[in-house]
Parts: sequence; C-alpha cells; structure tokens
Amino acid sequence: MSNSKKSKKSGKVKVWTSKVYPVYPGQPLPDIPMGPTSSSGWNSLSKCDKTIIIMAIILSLIAFSIVAFIYVSHADNNRNQ
Repeated sequence: MSNSKKSKKSGKVKVWTSKVYPVYPGQPLPDIPMGPTSSSGWNSLSKCDKTIIIMAIILSLIAFSIVAFIYVSHADNNRNQ
C-alpha cells in the first residue's frame, strides 16, 4: 500500500516540475526551491553570505576529492606490496 502511494506521489512531482520549470538546452537552470527555503530566501541573503556558502561547498568538494585520492593511492600501494 505504501509503495503504491510513493510511486503516485513521485509521478505527480515529476509532472509538476516539468510543467512549472521547462528546461531547454543552453538555458540557465531555474531556481528550484529546496525544501522550506525558496529562491526568495536565497535572494534575501547578502552577497557575502552567498559567497561564503558557495566557497564552503567548493572547499568541501575539494577536501572530499583529496581524501578519496589519498585513499585510492594507499590502496594501490598496499596491493603492490
């Protein structure tokens, strides 16, 4: 019962997003609201706050890639020995 409800809900969400946000190739992505905070909440932030958030995301991605690279290289070294 719960599975059928979930599948119906996801189908509705897909149709709604495709109607409200038509995306064409070469067009910038629309500001899709993420959870409780909408695009208006993002726009109300100051420029400094936005840059801090974006830098934090970029730095976390860089840190994750470095850790993954070190882990893979260590695994290769252990295999060769």
